[in-house]
Amino acid sequence: MGRRELGVMNRSRKILIGVVLALTILLSGLLVNSYNREPLGYVAVYDVVAMWMLALLALMVGMVLLIFRRTRFSGWVVAFAAFLVPVVFFGGVKASEAAGLNRWLNAPLVHFGPDVPSGLVVYYKTGISEAEISNFQEAQLYQARPDSSGKEFRPGITSFLALLPEQAHGHYAFALDLDSEMRPEQRASLISSLSSSPLVFKVYSDVAPNSIPDPAPATGSVAAKSPK
Repeated sequence: MGRRELGVMNRSRKILIGVVLALTILLSGLLVNSYNREPLGYVAVYDVVAMWMLALLALMVGMVLLIFRRTRFSGWVVAFAAFLVPVVFFGGVKASEAAGLNRWLNAPLVHFGPDVPSGLVVYYKTGISEAEISNFQEAQLYQARPDSSGKEFRPGITSFLALLPEQAHGHYAFALDLDSEMRPEQRASLISSLSSSPLVFKVYSDVAPNSIPDPAPATGSVAAKSPK
């Protein structure tokens, strides 16, 4: 092999290393940003899972490339990137925590569940499909993030709890926790928007889902009110 071929090979290897390192840092950085922007810590777990899946994928690709002699160097580079992903991710998490960039780390602990009072509990009418429920919740409860990296709760909504029919007197339902600083007009607007849907049977305010009595059959008009 002449000097020219050797120089081209070395240059190609340097480019490969640079590209793989850049992609590793970029993807890990995006996951760190998503981790920091989650509204609650339990949601941020999904970003950690995504990071490990990315690392596992890189490791598998690297192992496949190591099998063949011509791609062995590329395999070592990709395999090294698999180990670099968690290093960059957790390093970025620690740095962002030290800089105060984590959105949920110092947020007050939120207790939620069927036995815990929720800001709103929404009962669907019986007989509607899962697709209708999914589309309704997507339109009513979420909005696009400013950086277009996904979706987040609309202002004032802090958590969501799905309720199965056995938890809601035969209805599909969900409970929402609301920000304590949510303005009354915002709360009223949200209740009005939810209760005006033809899919919604009833909206309850400031009540634990398990304390709601068995409602009347899902007929007639929808009204937003609390149980007496």
